[in-house]
Amino acid sequence: MRARSLLALTLASLGACASSDEAAAPTPSPTLDTSARVDPFVGTGGFGYSFGSAFVGALAPNGLVKLGPDTSGPAGTLLSQHYSGYWHKDDELLAISHLHLHGTGATDYGVLGVMPLVARDPKKARVVDYGEKMDKATEQASPGRYAVSLTNGVGIELTATTRVGVHRYTFPAGADPWLFVDLAHHLSGGTVKDAALSVDPASRRITGKFRSVGGMSGGFGGYDVFFDLRPRAPFSEHIIGSKGGELGGAPSAKGDELSVALHFPGVTELEVAVGLSLVDAEGATKNLETEVADASLSQIEARTAADWSSLTQKVRVYGGDEHDRNMVKTGAYHAYMMPTVISDVDGRFMGPDGAIHAADGYRQVSDLSLWDTYRTLHPFYDLVSHDVARDAARSLMTFSKLAGYFPRWPIATGEAGTMLGASAEIAIADAVIKGVPGVDGAEAYSLLRPAAMDPTPPPGGRGGRSGVQDYLTLGFVPSTEGRSVSLTVEFAHDDFALSNLAALVGRADDHATLEARRVGYKALFDPSSGTLRSRTREGALAKPDTSPTDFSSEFAEANAIQTVWGAPHDALGLAALFGGPDAMAQRLDALFESSKAAWEDIDPSDELRRGLVQKGFWPANEPCLHMPYLFAQIGRPTLTQRWARWVLSTYFSDRADGLPGNDDGGTMSTFAVFTALGLYPLAGSDRYTLGSPVFPRAELDVPGGTFTIVADGASREAIYVQSVTLDGAPVDRPELRHSDLAPGRVLRFVMGTEPSAWGAF
Repeated sequence: MRARSLLALTLASLGACASSDEAAAPTPSPTLDTSARVDPFVGTGGFGYSFGSAFVGALAPNGLVKLGPDTSGPAGTLLSQHYSGYWHKDDELLAISHLHLHGTGATDYGVLGVMPLVARDPKKARVVDYGEKMDKATEQASPGRYAVSLTNGVGIELTATTRVGVHRYTFPAGADPWLFVDLAHHLSGGTVKDAALSVDPASRRITGKFRSVGGMSGGFGGYDVFFDLRPRAPFSEHIIGSKGGELGGAPSAKGDELSVALHFPGVTELEVAVGLSLVDAEGATKNLETEVADASLSQIEARTAADWSSLTQKVRVYGGDEHDRNMVKTGAYHAYMMPTVISDVDGRFMGPDGAIHAADGYRQVSDLSLWDTYRTLHPFYDLVSHDVARDAARSLMTFSKLAGYFPRWPIATGEAGTMLGASAEIAIADAVIKGVPGVDGAEAYSLLRPAAMDPTPPPGGRGGRSGVQDYLTLGFVPSTEGRSVSLTVEFAHDDFALSNLAALVGRADDHATLEARRVGYKALFDPSSGTLRSRTREGALAKPDTSPTDFSSEFAEANAIQTVWGAPHDALGLAALFGGPDAMAQRLDALFESSKAAWEDIDPSDELRRGLVQKGFWPANEPCLHMPYLFAQIGRPTLTQRWARWVLSTYFSDRADGLPGNDDGGTMSTFAVFTALGLYPLAGSDRYTLGSPVFPRAELDVPGGTFTIVADGASREAIYVQSVTLDGAPVDRPELRHSDLAPGRVLRFVMGTEPSAWGAF
């Protein structure tokens, strides 16, 4: 899996909670509890496909530097448990490294390892020789901070700015402190080459560069990392090591497996600042001197914590259960761990063309798991964080101008090329449709159109894949192309988003064409099985005897039973294939019932079974996320209310295993946030489906003010909607438009314990 993850969003300080319309949205009652906290360890647990893969460490919102522990433990460094370098049961620290992914199901980064040493031989060249046991009882994490003590008495504290990592090491009395800096360190599956470093004891600087080739970035040859490392205490000697042997106190070195050990005799507390750049050495230095200069770790930590607080209060929830509030606030935190800012403080960034460019009016970002993030993460930004939404959309547009195509999974300075579809179309269209400033809709459409509409797609194709020309002529991707069913479903949703964008920019002809194409998935419907199946160019079933529960080459991370529900943009059209809304609701409800029974049959302590592939509803993977909301889209909202609440309460929590699978850059977390609020976005449009709000009150800081959601009577038992009003006017259908979620407005639900007739059609 490429990344699946967590849950929900954020909360509040009472003083910041008043709505701009006090008459319509009175100040929250003091009986509604607002206490909640971010717990960065949420999503670090689980096993197999249920592993949340959450990053634990110090970072600023969307920061390049993700400074944290790379660990080992009961599972060793088993790749499926260490995509982010850390698993919650690990008790051995291998190194502190500076770059990580969050919540992915693939590995990269984990570079520039640092390790404090005492009573060890610094002449040994590999940091893996220096793994130390952690005192897990001392481990702490909060937004912008990580701390742990080792069993050898060394204390570790970490914080970060966007492009700089700051370390503090406390050594026990009488120790002989060394700091080991390992340029060859990398998470599993990666390598480092072309390394170089220079040591200047007089200015207390270690500078250098290396090329990292990771498990994902290997597809484009990797990326260069430049660093400027400055201890804030003098070191008496240094020892450079390399694959060729010890180089001693040489002032510089080039080669493989480079490292340097710095000696700090008599030092009991050592602070180190490390500036990074993916552009050049000058960028690393400027990033360090601009963002940190002489500021202490404590000062940086306070500044970064304040930045996080301003973001995690964009969604504030009141009342309900404290654990649910923690879940939501932690979900909001996870929403800003990726994408990653890759432009320097002066705006320069390394493009996919291998040249240096400048971002003007936005920050260039990368590390976008688009097949996952288009579903919930981008709509979350488009609702409450227009600056990040702008950065993501414009970065994708810039990438296309420099590379000649839109990426599917941009990482660092290039394109990993993994997953499928043309998800950038949905992410960008969603931003334009929802009015994100700084994203030119006409320009965006002109860049997106050729790959989707031209008879001969440009080099790079649509989403970098073949199958597009067949899709244009046949209306579906034939079985000769791998993952043909999933590709068809994804292209159909891409067409839906692009058709909405075409209409917005005045391209009525294209809009009509795309509207017709967005239902092409219907050609793959097999009435005998009630699923979508791969077909030959002539329309015959390619694999008529395949079980619909098989995870075969027809599908991407799903089976036929799951993939058939993959058209949320055409729910009523899908219902027609089943014989109408009642028949579809009955079929989908039965799937949820059987999935619930199968899940409850697993012993909660059996991590292995809970981490296996689930053949029915599978919330650990993106193709299933929207399924509870299909009921409301076909006029059966009580089933959405029931099953959305079940999914949230069953698979999401504020524990280490509180995500059903990889967070995928915040996708699972923002799913939980939206679900807890009782709103779910239809990506690539201005539509939201109404669900079952968890909290008696929630406030969203939308651009220009506060949008308030009140749910009278909401509780764990009162999950059914009895009525809905918007500013006092009745809402009769379970859907709102983006313009409805405006500052000063109040959406009010009345909740009950029994299903009602509200919203049925």
